[in-house]
Amino acid sequence: PSISFNEAASLPTVALTGYQAFKKGGLKEGGSALVVGASGGCGIVGVQIARAMAGCQGMVAGICSTANVPFVQQLDAQATVLDYKYPETFLEPKDGALTRASPCGWDVIYDTVTSPDNGDNLKGQRYDVLLEPFRADKGKVVAINGSAWRWTCLFLHKMTMGVFASDKYALHLMQRSSDDLTQIAHWVRDGEVRPILDSVHTFSAEGCAAAYTRLKSRRAKGKVVINISNGDSY
Repeated sequence: PSISFNEAASLPTVALTGYQAFKKGGLKEGGSALVVGASGGCGIVGVQIARAMAGCQGMVAGICSTANVPFVQQLDAQATVLDYKYPETFLEPKDGALTRASPCGWDVIYDTVTSPDNGDNLKGQRYDVLLEPFRADKGKVVAINGSAWRWTCLFLHKMTMGVFASDKYALHLMQRSSDDLTQIAHWVRDGEVRPILDSVHTFSAEGCAAAYTRLKSRRAKGKVVINISNGDSY
């Protein structure tokens, strides 16, 4: 299907980030992926890319707020969608929803929520810590942000040529890649990945301020776009 310029503009950063994160985690067809923050900008595309990579035989789950559970279910009818306001329903190791959905653990846990901000956690604990017990033996937590300690480890890893590397956790920084964009374009063409826009704003002081406010509200359901043209986008 064709998409608008606004929709196309919303895709590269989040789609490249998600695709590369799942590749870094080793997600294969038939594998399992858990997306933390499934209704956010990266999470929305992440759920769709996870399904495209894992296929119909794979397992995909997402964690989001109560209000956004139906929305995420629309992204992937097969996915297990969990409400973070009721963690007791999925954090129970023996018979919680995460264990029932993927008894052998999750191949990739894609964390789009955790950050140095102490407010980005669940009941006072970081998602990467809480979800570690649900990682498969050879699985990996791949995050797009993290605690100050995680960032320190990343910088030490780069400075020491891998001494601080971990096969269980990775902070991912998106890399430009025409090959990856081509794969994403194929998924969009085939209807496996579709961009979701929260709002489009004008390229003006007022429009940029409104876009920033919407972005920082953490209530955006989809991408926030600034249209720099004077005319309409088709």
